[in-house]
Amino acid sequence: MICGWVVPLLGRIVSLVLNGAMIWSPAPMATVSYPHIDISPAGVPFVEGTRTKVIEIALDRLAHHWDAEEIQRQHPHLTLSQIYAALTYYHDHQEAFDANIREQLSDVDRLAAQQGSSTIRAKLQGTRRL
Repeated sequence: MICGWVVPLLGRIVSLVLNGAMIWSPAPMATVSYPHIDISPAGVPFVEGTRTKVIEIALDRLAHHWDAEEIQRQHPHLTLSQIYAALTYYHDHQEAFDANIREQLSDVDRLAAQQGSSTIRAKLQGTRRL
């Protein structure tokens, strides 16, 4: 009879045993490395060797619906490998990026509401140029 069980130790999974033989033991958590991506001391991901933030490439994809080739045409200093690495990093951390984008958009809306109306904007609207 084949039977399997988990051997617990202090509430943590230590190994999986099948027919008396250990067939699985958890490995230490590995850190994921992203080629072409560097993380600044402030925790901001950048494309390696550039000043281009991963969020900038992600926003190009989201806002303009550009594919990697179009992003490269708009950012000729980036290689396709760098662009795909940035998009991969974005998708692997999408919840955090999207939350940051929402927070920044709400900050913009809040600041715009605090500004009130602009005299220049009112003049342009009066001349129908805006």
